[in-house]
Amino acid sequence: MGAVILFLAVLGLGLLQPVIPSSAGEFRVVIAGGPNEFVPQTHQIRQGDSVAWENQDTVVHLIMMPKPSLKNRETADALEINTDVAPKDGRDNRIDHQFQRPGRYPYFCGRHPDMWGLVVVE
Repeated sequence: MGAVILFLAVLGLGLLQPVIPSSAGEFRVVIAGGPNEFVPQTHQIRQGDSVAWENQDTVVHLIMMPKPSLKNRETADALEINTDVAPKDGRDNRIDHQFQRPGRYPYFCGRHPDMWGLVVVE
C-alpha cells in the first residue's frame, strides 16, 4: 500500500519523464533487471493500440495498473491490470493490453516499488 501511495505522489508532482511517441499499433515494454526498470518508461499511443510487457529479467514482476478514478470520465472504463509476469525463460513472460479509451495510464511493479511507467493514450 505504501508503494501505491508513493507512486501516486510521484505522479501528482509531475516527476515523470517526457512522453516519447511511438509509431505502430503494438508497442513493447521490456522489463529489465539490474536496475529494475521498464524500457521505455513512457509510451504515447493511439486509442485501440496495444502494449505488451515482456519480462527479460530473471525474477517475477507484478504489473499493476490502478483502475482510474471515476472523476476522470476519459478513463473510467479502463481495465485494472494485476498480473505476474514470469522470468524470461518462463511460459508466461509476456502480458498484452489493448487501450480502448484516451487518458493517462500509470502502472508499476507490485514487487519492486521503484519500478513505474506511464501509457498516454490519445
